[in-house]
Order: sequence, then C-alpha cells, then structure tokens
Amino acid sequence: MRQFLLLTGSGDTWNSIGPFTGAVNTISFMLVGTVTLFFNQSWRINEKVLSAKQKHEETSAKLLELNQTLEHKVVERTEMLTSSEHKARRILNTPWIPLWSRTLFHHCRDQPGRRGTDRV
Repeated sequence: MRQFLLLTGSGDTWNSIGPFTGAVNTISFMLVGTVTLFFNQSWRINEKVLSAKQKHEETSAKLLELNQTLEHKVVERTEMLTSSEHKARRILNTPWIPLWSRTLFHHCRDQPGRRGTDRV
C-alpha cells in the first residue's frame, strides 16, 4: 500500500495512515488465523457428526434385521409348539394309552410352575 501511495504522489496520505498500518496488518493476520482455527475445529466436529450418523444408520439397520429375525423365530417356534401340543393331545386322547399315563400327564400339567404344558 505504501508503494502505491508513494508512486501516485500521495505521500501525505501515507504519512497520516502509516502509523496505523502495522496494527491493521496484525489484526488482519489474527483474523485469518482465527478463521483458520475455527474452520479446522468445525471440520473435525463435522467429521465426528458424520461418523456418528453413519454408525447410527448401521446400528439401526442391524437392529431392524435382528428384529425381523426375532419375529420369524417367534412365529416358527409358535408353530412348532402348536404342532407339538396337537401331537400330545392326539396321543393322550387315544384310547389305547393306559389311564394312569393320562392321569399322570394331567397331574403334571396342573402343577404350578410347569412350563410348556400349561395350555395342554
């Protein structure tokens, strides 16, 4: 700036603003440095947010897949239990099975805390 003012014949203008140019330069460099640091920190924060978002999406997709698998297993095992229950009823209601085994089965079914035979 000094060279421009001196070449154009504005030496008086330079003499009046000359003492302040060092401060303006210092403030300009500090401003550029601050913007640079702010940008770097903003960039790192942005990368962390994007990484967290990607992990969240992956976790959500995995959770959805596990939920569907669980629902499929519940349906499958319910069908197996229903089938087993029907088989047990058919066997126990057949006349050729001795009465004492049917009585034993009903006795075990009626005991509290027995799993799987409560609805038979």
